Order: sequence, then C-alpha cells, then structure tokens
Amino acid sequence: MNDANGRRYVAAAVGTNVFAVVVPGTAVAAVPYGLMGWPRQALFIGLRAPQWLGVFLFLVAAPTLRDFFVRFVRRGSGPPAPIAPPRHLVTSGPGHTPTVAMVAAQELWFGSRVVLAYGAGLAIAFHPFAVFVEEPGMGARFGAADEQHGREVPRWIPRMRACGGSRNANSRGR
Repeated sequence: MNDANGRRYVAAAVGTNVFAVVVPGTAVAAVPYGLMGWPRQALFIGLRAPQWLGVFLFLVAAPTLRDFFVRFVRRGSGPPAPIAPPRHLVTSGPGHTPTVAMVAAQELWFGSRVVLAYGAGLAIAFHPFAVFVEEPGMGARFGAADEQHGREVPRWIPRMRACGGSRNANSRGR
C-alpha cells in the first residue's frame, strides 16, 4: 500500500468510526435508552423467552453492523454517510438492516413498547431517506455502476443469488 492509499484507508476508517458512533450509536443506543430509561436490574436474570430472543437478535445483528462498516472502509474507501460518501460503490452487505434489528432486539430484550414503536418508525423512515437522499446521491456519484446495481437488487428484499444475474422484475425502478 503506497502512502496516499494508506492515508485514504486511515481517513476512511476514522470517518466510518465517527459515523458509527454518531448515527447508529444514536439510533441504536442513545434514543432507545432515552425513551425507556436505563435498565435498573441485572439483564440476564429472570429473562423470559422473548427477552432471550432479543439478546440473540442483538448478538447476531451487532457483528453484522460491524461487517457493514468494514465493507465501507475496505471496498468503498469512505464512510457510509451521504455527507461524506465513499469513493467507490459498495454493492454488498446488509445496509440498514442491522440497525433496525438491533432496535427490535432491544424492544424484546427490555420489553419496551415505546422502543418497539420507535423501531417501527425508524424502519419506515429509512425508505424515504433511501429513495430521496441516498439513491439520487449514489446515482450522481457512481453513474452507470449504480444504475446496474439498481436493476439487479430489489430495494428491500434480500437477494438469494450473486449480483450480476439476470432479473426481469422487482427492480428499484430508478
């Protein structure tokens, strides 16, 4: 790795870590805990089945969110932030899914209906944000590569085949 690439990699890592603390950190930690108050009891004592499901979901989603950020550093050379977009289009990974899953996990874990409502609102808000902010920005920045990605990958339905396969229906419609 030459010096310029090394600096870009470090800048991408720093930007992604700042983004991770500010955006998902706020969405996954600060807001839910602010809505329900910090738990006052030991977390793993007396947990019921839904709470164990929440713990499991959180433990599965956390490394998925980490993988999402690592992809942006390694493949995108930048953070997943519209205000400081990556240098290269990242077409793999879970997108916003781990953030929503972690909020849902907290609702189950702590039994908070307020956090459940917040998580549902967050999931609903991701759609217009993706359509009106992220997609136009990606289209302007990455051009034909983003158009190809938009034709191959449905907006909210995970694909079960490798990118590049033929597809006749259910594209993002961009």
